[in-house]
Amino acid sequence: MFKQKKIKINASVPGVLCSKWKVEYQQPHMCVVKGSSVVILCSFSYPDKHIVQEVMWGHKNIFAGPFIYHSGSNNSSSRFQYVGNIRNNCSLQIHQVEHSDEGKYAFRFITNSTNGQWTGKSGSTLKIVDFNISMTKLKRHESIQEGDSVNLTCTDRCDVGNFSSVFIWFKNGEHLQDGRVLQLRNVSFTNSGNYTCSLKTGTGTTSGVLHVDVECEYFFFTLTCNIHVSSVYWWTGTRDQIAICTSIAALLIVVTVVAIRRQCTKRTESQENENEVNMQMALQLSLLVVLFFFLMQRLAHYEVA
Repeated sequence: MFKQKKIKINASVPGVLCSKWKVEYQQPHMCVVKGSSVVILCSFSYPDKHIVQEVMWGHKNIFAGPFIYHSGSNNSSSRFQYVGNIRNNCSLQIHQVEHSDEGKYAFRFITNSTNGQWTGKSGSTLKIVDFNISMTKLKRHESIQEGDSVNLTCTDRCDVGNFSSVFIWFKNGEHLQDGRVLQLRNVSFTNSGNYTCSLKTGTGTTSGVLHVDVECEYFFFTLTCNIHVSSVYWWTGTRDQIAICTSIAALLIVVTVVAIRRQCTKRTESQENENEVNMQMALQLSLLVVLFFFLMQRLAHYEVA
């Protein structure tokens, strides 16, 4: 008779009855721009036959809480949104990131078994930074003048050396272009305005405002009056008449200078009103010139010496 031998075979199939308690974070360290939204990608596993009952996220105090998100509580802030599930995805999204959100985040879950709870204590640490605009002029003078070239650069401390962020440029709230650097070449008064940059992937994330003021050129000119006379005229009018003529001439000069400066300012503030301003100026100057020469003609009728 042959003796029967019992042979015990231990077989293991991947993914079946061999899961371990584990939480994994895709990015242990993350740099986030203030005001943007960020997703902490996370996955977890646990032994089979366990059923997950509660999930939570801790900030700084990752074991005892209070927790920024808890599936069993309604007190969580709307800025913290759990975008995972209760099976294997533990991702957390944070909206409108603030400086106070900086620090370590960790996921914790509780199952239906005794001592069936786990915390991924390695966590994911967030660094929160600001970003702003810097300006570089190719010509070294204090103001920006017509014809100059200017570079506007959107920067943040997260991108030192890798330039991973994608930015959008705006002028007075209107979209201009994408890119880290905005190049303004041969600028004119139309380039004046308020410039901001925004993260393409972060809705509502906007830098501070940089105001660009382009000074328009001033045109200098000389008015020459040639008088051809056959005789020498002497003024014999009263002092008041001479004073009136002198005042009119001075007023004409002052109004001309003020009008030119006003035109330059108006061009900078609103290009749309340029034609209207020019017509008003032309009409005003024409009336003054006519009045001036009318008075000159009247005064010339005085006695000839």
